[in-house]
Amino acid sequence: MPARPRLLLVALVALGIAAACDTGQPEPSGGSEPPSSATTEAPADGEVLAYGFEAGDVIRYEVEIEQHIVLESAGDPGALADGDTPQNADVTVTAAGPFTYEVAEGPEPDTFAITVTGEFDQTTVDGAADGEPVDDLADIADLGVAQPVSSVVVVDRQGRILEEGDPATDALGLGATPLAGLTGDLGRVPGPVLSTEPVATGSTWTETTTDAAFGDEPVETVTEATVSGAEPLDEVDTLRIEAVSQTGRAEIDLADFFVEFMGSFTEDPESAAALADEVVFRITVDPSSSESTTWFDPEVGLARQVTTTGPPTAFLMEVALPDEDTGDLQSSELGLSVSQSLTYRLVGGGS
Repeated sequence: MPARPRLLLVALVALGIAAACDTGQPEPSGGSEPPSSATTEAPADGEVLAYGFEAGDVIRYEVEIEQHIVLESAGDPGALADGDTPQNADVTVTAAGPFTYEVAEGPEPDTFAITVTGEFDQTTVDGAADGEPVDDLADIADLGVAQPVSSVVVVDRQGRILEEGDPATDALGLGATPLAGLTGDLGRVPGPVLSTEPVATGSTWTETTTDAAFGDEPVETVTEATVSGAEPLDEVDTLRIEAVSQTGRAEIDLADFFVEFMGSFTEDPESAAALADEVVFRITVDPSSSESTTWFDPEVGLARQVTTTGPPTAFLMEVALPDEDTGDLQSSELGLSVSQSLTYRLVGGGS
């Protein structure tokens, strides 16, 4: 039997560590004051909003993120990971860093292939893991927080995703696709999908996204966006767009995958196949929601600021796997709650 992958809980963490939201919001990092609460009316006759991407643009945002991670496990720790992996943790991570969006022509007219790269060069961590104080991100590196981002996404003028590049993968190659529309999807373009119809103050539209790669059944996210009015931000006229997203429950049963994985490394594949009825490797992600506010500049066609918040998202991993030495079944449950707030601020670029 092969040595167990160093961190099975990555399969859980990678599926959602950055997909949940918090009710708090990071303080501005400087250079931008919070938007005024005073609003005026958007154009009464309405206008069609569109992103102003052009091939050759290099757009830059400063991204701030705050995560509160609660990890609780029960049962045999060896069923999930080795001794270096926390079994229980309650930590808050804050991070900030530059993200760059390089725009190229897309495969069709008025579509754009955008290369997203970013890293968090400012991080702090506070809390405890397995009863020990944690004040360094390296102490919880196994939780996969504040990782660099590199992806390519193809969008149209409304910001609708047409193609995505290969998603990041975890130690088991299970994929790290965040739930569609939630905060953790850092490999996409800041701002909501825009309506193809003219909008004015009070205009509402709905966008439904289906993620067929996440869960045993496709998972739907429904986002309702509303123009709440015109609002100045740093002396620039913007439209304030409020959006609420609801994502359904996701269930992933990986028992067959793990049996096949074990069988490919053993000289006795029949014994591995015999475990098929006993092995458990199941991940459940509860339904989740998020709220976002975008200050959209219709003159340049970019979001000047985006904030997203929401309640914690709960994940559960249930595992029963054979011990590497004895072959005895080891069982464990791991629960993960992740709450998060996320802020993008435009700092340069665009046409």
